[in-house]
Order: sequence, then structure tokens, then C-alpha cells
Amino acid sequence: MSLTLDDILGYKVRITNVFDTVTEGTIYTFNTNNTAIILQTSEKSDDNQSFKIIKCSFIKQIECVSNGNINRSRSKDINFDDIVSLLD
Repeated sequence: MSLTLDDILGYKVRITNVFDTVTEGTIYTFNTNNTAIILQTSEKSDDNQSFKIIKCSFIKQIECVSNGNINRSRSKDINFDDIVSLLD
């Protein structure tokens, strides 16, 4: 079974950009047209939701912090190359 874009939704990740700024959040969605990942950076229980849009070309490193609420049968280890290849 190969990795699909839907497999990465809900993962809590830590992204380091090319400027060495670190952003941590949950993968909320993605945009294949401009190869961007949208992270939900606030807790789901917060009244005001916060999101960050990060272009993959600006990502230096991505680490999976946890699987969040992912179904165990779909749980996979992911890495930056896997995500970029899906968005290309």
C-alpha cells in the first residue's frame, strides 16, 4: 500500500523552514496546485483557529511528532521526501 495525500492528514509535525524557523502543528490539508501544506497551529478546542500555509520549497526539514487521531491501520512513518513527491 503506497502513501497517499489523505494518509498525511492529521499528523502532528514539526517543520523547519530554510530560515531555521520551526513551526509545529497538525496537517490540516494540502494544496497540490502550489505545493503547500496547511498546518493547524492552534488546539482544536480553541475558539479561534490558527493556520499556517507553508510552501514545500521553503521546507528544510519535517519531523512527525505524533500520529494524532490517525486510524492505526493507516498509520505510517512519513518523511519530507514522501510528502514532496505526493505534492509534485
